[in-house]
Amino acid sequence: MRLETEGIAIMGGFDDNPGVARPDSPVVRITGVAIMGGLGTDVRPRGWNGEDDE
Repeated sequence: MRLETEGIAIMGGFDDNPGVARPDSPVVRITGVAIMGGLGTDVRPRGWNGEDDE
């Protein structure tokens, strides 16, 4: 799955880690505005169960 983020941040930030995906993978698009806050994303492998997360 591919991840795409687009938006603006006012007194905040957009932090994304899109990972690596095949060009023909389905796409998840996140768009928006962050005011005094932020957006953080991570791509996890299929089957990830939440262990070993720092």
